[in-house]
Amino acid sequence: MKNIIAIFAIFISFHSYSQLLNQGKRNNVQCMTPDEITAFKQDLINKRDAFLKGRNISKAQLRVAAPQQILFGWPLQATADYDFTYNTSIITNFVDQNRSADPSGDGDAFEPPQWMDDWNCGKRTYDQHDAEDIGNWPFAWHMYDVNATIVVAAADGELMEKNSGNYDKNCAWSSGVSPNLVRILHDDGTVSSYLHMKNGSLTSLPESTISNPVRVKKGDYLGIVASSGRSTGPHLHFSIYDINDALIDPFTGNCNALNNTTWWENQRNYWEPQINKVMTHSTIPVVGDCWGNEHLGHIKEEMYGKNNFSSGEVCVIGTYLQDKQDNDVVTGNLFSPNGTLQEVWTHTVGSTGAGGYFNKVILLPAGNSGTWIVRMNYRSKYYYHFFTVGCNSS
Repeated sequence: MKNIIAIFAIFISFHSYSQLLNQGKRNNVQCMTPDEITAFKQDLINKRDAFLKGRNISKAQLRVAAPQQILFGWPLQATADYDFTYNTSIITNFVDQNRSADPSGDGDAFEPPQWMDDWNCGKRTYDQHDAEDIGNWPFAWHMYDVNATIVVAAADGELMEKNSGNYDKNCAWSSGVSPNLVRILHDDGTVSSYLHMKNGSLTSLPESTISNPVRVKKGDYLGIVASSGRSTGPHLHFSIYDINDALIDPFTGNCNALNNTTWWENQRNYWEPQINKVMTHSTIPVVGDCWGNEHLGHIKEEMYGKNNFSSGEVCVIGTYLQDKQDNDVVTGNLFSPNGTLQEVWTHTVGSTGAGGYFNKVILLPAGNSGTWIVRMNYRSKYYYHFFTVGCNSS
């Protein structure tokens, strides 16, 4: 379900005391195998059916009595205390619309693109994938540490199951590991599942029982985005199965063969290009794929975030994009405390992808103490970051 970051360094001299360098993108990889996805679905069905049986409710009764089709809200929210960020996540994988069972016959999930399609006829998925994967971005492990992104109930329902106590810092494709998860049974028999959450973060509400049904409302807190189970980084795996045990892709589009209407209250566009975050660093950050370097073959994430500088220091301005598009251009401006425009730079973001970034390195001039302003312009929208030179800021 998640993603490993590929980093491509490009060095371009830009100004006598500044330069652009080190751009990169985020790539997607698989996590659950087709067999694991099948087992996960069967486990969900068994638990839902037992849940209904305990209440003497049949599927037929639900089909007759169900209200109109459920519509889901977005299952993630940014926490209020995460510093000045425009967005905290990107979609890394959609549901695979081609449900052919292992056409190559090799028993794994790594099938070639001709056996994969997402709802928009693209390839932002992997073979047999049954969910939307929504990952932290940027600096996923820092966001994990500060609880930057929370998981919320996408619709009203009953808290059917929660499972916690599992290790939540996986950054490798390990087998035999279980995710921390919540499952909600909605009033029409649909079940939504929320996987990979942080250990110890799950809602304090108990699971429903016959004698004590526990209701949750849309938007209620469920947990914190993390990387428990078979996962290569902090993200939410959000899946939906209906009362007939059929997989639902909540997005509607030309290549959605599972359902012909959207299940979102407000369906997002396939691509939503924007800047997630502008920030300053003390040195070139490392957009790694792991929280530590003890995992062979993985790159340790190093953010080096800094907002308070001294005159003459090096300041690295990082710009982190969501859904970047081919040859889009981003323009940056840097203003000193008296409002003087100190720097102008442009950057072409490169090929289309779920996430991307680039850095601007500046040697701060002497004097000019106070609050500096970074302003980035992407697709006619401004994004800001503030930092200080020669003084402290809150």
